[in-house]
Amino acid sequence: MAISYIKTISKIERNRIQNTNDVVTNIEYKVTGTDDSDNVSGTWAGMCTFIQDQITINDNFIDYNDLSESQVLEWINNHYVDNQEHAESLIQKRILLKRELSNEVLDNSFPWS
Repeated sequence: MAISYIKTISKIERNRIQNTNDVVTNIEYKVTGTDDSDNVSGTWAGMCTFIQDQITINDNFIDYNDLSESQVLEWINNHYVDNQEHAESLIQKRILLKRELSNEVLDNSFPWS
């Protein structure tokens, strides 16, 4: 099972820190793994949180409006390293489970309807 993984940004939260607006404090992202043999996929959601007391506004600070997708993905990749084994294991399990389950929805009503 050869799986290709893609990370996408779901949400960016910003706060005012040290008299600076739009400081990124939290990034929500998802990783989708797709089996190359049959295109069955699974997803894992992650969160990259920056501790506000540890954020320093200095010459290296990138203004929110100047951020690029590649810069944010770099931050995510740095965070993801700590979770990669766990995330990819869950994605693989979700792919296997999708294969085992029927795609046919038998009924979508509640038992009390």
